[in-house]
Amino acid sequence: MSSDSNSEEFYGRGSNAAAGRGIALVVIAIAAGLGVLKWGLDDKSTAGTPPAVTTTTTTTKPAGVTASTAPVDTGVTVPSAPTAGQPRNPSAVKVQVANGSGTTGLGAKYTEKLTPAGYVTSAARNADATKATVIYYAATYQAEATAAAAVLGIPATTLAPLPAAGVTGKGESLLVDNPNILVILGADLVPATGG
Repeated sequence: MSSDSNSEEFYGRGSNAAAGRGIALVVIAIAAGLGVLKWGLDDKSTAGTPPAVTTTTTTTKPAGVTASTAPVDTGVTVPSAPTAGQPRNPSAVKVQVANGSGTTGLGAKYTEKLTPAGYVTSAARNADATKATVIYYAATYQAEATAAAAVLGIPATTLAPLPAAGVTGKGESLLVDNPNILVILGADLVPATGG
């Protein structure tokens, strides 16, 4: 019987150890289940993600001093929009050049300056005669217009928002190709001939 008592001892200890492991596994499974219920399984969805919280405080100052608001760091990371003033990649920007300078071929010459920089261009168009160069930009494309002006060697002071009514040249719209930036070359870009 000594072999039976050894077996019982052996199985008895094993049963206690197995029960302990079983309890530990149940506790881990419950904790994992609660985590899944609270936060969800899919990292890409926001269904189980707690909402981002942004808190601001207003500080009141003495009379004669304006109040200001400052964001409070809550420790929560909130995704932000692209940085203002940071231009898009030129391959995502359509530029139309229109020649209003009165000098034949100037529109093509300036279009050729944009191509190596990666801008999307179309054939130069003719604009009505104008003395001053203007670079029009669509809403949210001011940074791109500034960058394109630098590539063209045109001062950024020529930039202006694209008029809501559009822009015509020689009786037709200069926005046919739906550009983000419209460059109208003026006589100010033609070198003066001395005499």
